[in-house]
Parts: sequence; C-alpha cells; structure tokens
Amino acid sequence: MLQDKYIISEFYGFEPDKELIKEAIENNTPIYLTGILQKANTLNRNGRVYPFEILKREADKYMELVNEKRALGELDHPDSAVVSLSNVSHMIVEMTWKGDTLMGKIQILDTPSGNILKGLLKGGVMLGISSRDRKSVV
Repeated sequence: MLQDKYIISEFYGFEPDKELIKEAIENNTPIYLTGILQKANTLNRNGRVYPFEILKREADKYMELVNEKRALGELDHPDSAVVSLSNVSHMIVEMTWKGDTLMGKIQILDTPSGNILKGLLKGGVMLGISSRDRKSVV
C-alpha cells in the first residue's frame, strides 16, 4: 500500500547569453537556451547514480517526444510529473550526448509562462532545468 509520494528532481543551471536574449526579445525571434539536462554515472542530489545505459535508454525514448515537438516543460516545478499545457513555457528541441552528459537545447515559447520566463531572463535571473519522475514510497 502506498503511504506517500515524492518527486525526484535534479537541477542544472543554464548560462544564457544575455546579448542573444536581448537581441531575440528586441527582434521578436525565438529564444534558445542550451545546457545540461542530465548526467549519467554521477551522484545526484537525491543520492542516486543513474548508469549511462539506463539514462541513455530513457533519453532515447524521450527523443521521440523531442522529434514530435511534444517535449514540453513548465516554468515552475510542479508536484506532478505530468506537464500541464496551460503552464508550458518551453520545448526541448535537441538532445545530444557529450560523454556521460546529456545536453539539450530548449526554445522559449510564446505562452503566458514563456513570456514570464523571457522577462526573468531579460532581468538576469539565474535559471536552470530540472528533470523529474514520480516515485512512490511504500
């Protein structure tokens, strides 16, 4: 019987190019950010180490969503692993491996949450991306 649920998460900061963001906002062109999405064979904040083979397998599955333009993310970090379309702020458009590190490129979308994200970036707020998965505590 399930007693409780919790969200496993890992956060990696993005280092956006402020000039490119300013230029994209001024020219009303898409804003793209690149950074680390996940790391294999590395102890994470949840005390876990995900072997490369497992993380690669899951990234390969997720790549289907990327290719179908359905790899969406929210501005906030909700309690659920399900993405709410009304809160979508960005879409992952590329994923590539550099050794044990999964890199990604995201596009900030023209949605209410995406516009908040643009404002935060314009203001110089340090943002990152986190992955999450619902796990059960038995």
